Amino acid sequence: MLFQDNVLREYLKNVYFITGMPCSGKTTIARELGKKYHLPVYDMDAHFEAHLKLSDAMHQPAMNRNFEDDPGLLEHSLEEGKNWLRNNTREQLDFVLLDLIRLSQDCCVICDCQLLVEEAQSLTDPSRIVFLIRNPLPIGERKECSPNTTEVPESKPGQEIKDSDFFWIERDRNRSIPDTLRIVEEHFGW
Repeated sequence: MLFQDNVLREYLKNVYFITGMPCSGKTTIARELGKKYHLPVYDMDAHFEAHLKLSDAMHQPAMNRNFEDDPGLLEHSLEEGKNWLRNNTREQLDFVLLDLIRLSQDCCVICDCQLLVEEAQSLTDPSRIVFLIRNPLPIGERKECSPNTTEVPESKPGQEIKDSDFFWIERDRNRSIPDTLRIVEEHFGW
């Protein structure tokens, strides 16, 4: 079953999305907003295992692909890795959307997730989403990221986001978390 974009937008009207690149500060900003406004924070990564249990290899092949058991892992091209990550996120998104519709019926919810620009365009109004981007991290700093994060290098990090009509913030070591939070709040009109 497919839902039209206008139906999804209506059912997700109480959801505010913090999305973007891995290790860009999505989880930190989402949690800070949740604390400050006493709102639930839905973390897409935290629900992966539960969604995986509901999935099956025929309908969600990327979610069910286990690279740890793949003896040819090192032979996969960068493009194959990017495609797998995109497909994995798209497959999990079906589960995430159903969760968000249920959770946001009577209150606002902050969603910490990874969306592509094209997905964001179909799901929400630009006033309810912020993309966080960053330059690639040096290898020694990648441990700061969530252990579930799959790092996919890009030639121009965040360029698709920067070229879109969506509001974005680039991670800056000179900007504090409270300063970034204020920028997000201003964008959301809070």
